[in-house]
Order: sequence, then structure tokens, then C-alpha cells
Amino acid sequence: ADERGRTDSMILLSINSTTKEITMTSFMRDMYVNIKGFDADGNEINTKAKLNAAYVYGGAELLMDTIEYNFAVDDYVYIDFLSFVDIVDAVGGIELDISDEEAEGMKPPMAEQNKLLGNKKGTDYLDKGGKKLHVNGNQALAYARLRYVGNADFERTERQRTVITKIIEKAKSSDPLTIDKFAKASMSHLTTNMSQTQLFALTYKAIFSMNYEIKSMRIPDDDSYSYGTSSDGQSILEVDFEVCKALLRKEIYNQ
Repeated sequence: ADERGRTDSMILLSINSTTKEITMTSFMRDMYVNIKGFDADGNEINTKAKLNAAYVYGGAELLMDTIEYNFAVDDYVYIDFLSFVDIVDAVGGIELDISDEEAEGMKPPMAEQNKLLGNKKGTDYLDKGGKKLHVNGNQALAYARLRYVGNADFERTERQRTVITKIIEKAKSSDPLTIDKFAKASMSHLTTNMSQTQLFALTYKAIFSMNYEIKSMRIPDDDSYSYGTSSDGQSILEVDFEVCKALLRKEIYNQ
């Protein structure tokens, strides 16, 4: 279907060759932000809404324009979740600690994924959780997307960063053929505002930086938001944008 839903997760993966660090930054979907740019029909848009509404209005381009406008982050490669499934499968799956409650919570997102992937109903469902369960791409994505288990979206973003960390760690220890599959899967289904030359350079850099230390953080952090209500009655996160931008400059750009 061509219909755009609201983005489930927004994680910025940054590579710093000076500090030899990879930083994963989760952007909370309920942040109330200025959505500024152009919608899918090319019409100028300038409104306030939750961050995940930007994708509905104008796809990956408007989402990234919105993140750039509010948080001063530019240049992007946007990867959709079908590509995410391929990436996990390319490294032969990953191991996750999954609770019984999480295994049950994975079923609704997996039902949606199975429909989009053309899988038979009930494909890849888990009967129960367990320690170091080997999961495929479809299951890993459902784990990252599951809701209503734990501390709402705060714990959800932790699961998402855990999955990406596991993928990178698995790729690190893989043979050259698997790394090649991983790179090709990572490059499929993507949207970017970079040139082919920039993209090639980034891919080359990414492959050779997989041994870097992995850090993670969340925007907003604990000291830069409060709970609020929008004009239409939705629960939102009201954000101190200057504090968030300073944190990003410090952790990603070492400024």
C-alpha cells in the first residue's frame, strides 16, 4: 500500500572516526515539534505536531527536514522496515533475551508485518520467551516495534537500540561474504539526500568502523522534557530544544 503510517522508530546512527565511536540516538515520537518543509504533494507546510506525524505529511524527506530544523542534524539515509528485516537475515539472525510478555506482545506487530511481507498468517510467532533466543529479521523487527510492554515508548526505544547493537555486533564477527550481504541489504529500500559519491564514501566508512565503541542515548534525555497536552488533547512531550541540540553537539560532533 502507498499509505504512509506514523513512524515506529527514529534512530540516528552516527559514526565519529575521530573518537572511534558509533552513537545511536533515539528520537521520541511524541515530541511536539515544528514540522517545516514540504508535504507529499510539494506544498509548503509549517505546523506543530508530534514528530512521527512528519512522515505522514511528507514521507522520509519531511521527517528528516523536521529533525534537521528542530535539532540541527543534516544529511541522512532513511531505511524502511522491509530493509530492516533483510539486514537481520543477512547476518543470519541475532540473539535476544525475550520475556513471555514480550513474546506475546510481538504478535500484533508481526501480524501487520506478515501481511505486508506476504507471509502466511501466524508466521514466526513465538510461543514463549527465553534467554538468548535466536530470532530472524521478522521477529527482531516485531520485538523492536512491540508496544504496551514495560515503560511505554521509553522502554521501546531501548529495545530498538538493543536490536541495532546486536546487528552490528553480529556483523563484526561475520565472514566477508556475510558482511557483503549485510552491506547490500543495508543499501536497499533507502531514501537519502546525499549524492552517490557521498553515499559510497559513507558505506565504505561504515563497514570499516564496525569495531568502534557503540554508545546510545535518547532525545529528549531525562533533563530536557516535560509532559504536556496539545491543543487537540493529545499527550505530548514538551522539549527544551536548546538543551537537546547542545547534547547532540557534545555527543555526536564533540563540540
